[in-house]
Amino acid sequence: IRALRENDYPIISNKLKSWQMEALQFFPDILERMIFVDIPAAIHSPEIHVFTHPSISNRGKAAKWAVQYLKRNMISDEYAYSIKNIYISRADANARHIENEDELMKVLDNYDYKRYNLTSLSLCEKISLFAGAENIVGPTGAGFTHLLFANSPNVVDFNHAFEVNEECGWNNLGDVNNATWHTIAAEKSLPPSSERPKAKNGNLIVNAKTAETVLKLLQHS
Repeated sequence: IRALRENDYPIISNKLKSWQMEALQFFPDILERMIFVDIPAAIHSPEIHVFTHPSISNRGKAAKWAVQYLKRNMISDEYAYSIKNIYISRADANARHIENEDELMKVLDNYDYKRYNLTSLSLCEKISLFAGAENIVGPTGAGFTHLLFANSPNVVDFNHAFEVNEECGWNNLGDVNNATWHTIAAEKSLPPSSERPKAKNGNLIVNAKTAETVLKLLQHS
């Protein structure tokens, strides 16, 4: 996005998904230069500049300046709900959701946590949710990408025991915004579905008592 703003070239793209278009509403100067084409397509031009996807090591860690750039351009004072404690559910996902989520919610309810499924929210609603949250709890997943809009939150994420030794890219997004991390290894990891066969995509069973111990620590910190 920053590179595109450094010139005035037409921008050729395949047709984007609704959530991609929603994100581009924050950058109208880029959106108005875009030309959408059906693919495959042949484009004739004396000069063509393309972006390649870099080979990302360290589990997709983002550059600090990039996180700050997006936050600076996509958030303002109007984006911040007053909901301090949020739980991000993956109940509708076909990978890595909490099998005993209802049991876990009985614990979270005692600490005034509200459950959210991000697929039902607009991007502006997600930004507002994370920008105002002080404590963010949930299974590790793409929803944590929105941590780039948070402000020094406490984060409790649930993950497979075999995954916790290596920091994920979402942790990195939180680190840029001074998040305090508490990772809880799942009590049990279930086999993944045939649709998403990698071991890390199996669902989780979380020890609710262990989660409550961490929540008590957050409450008194």
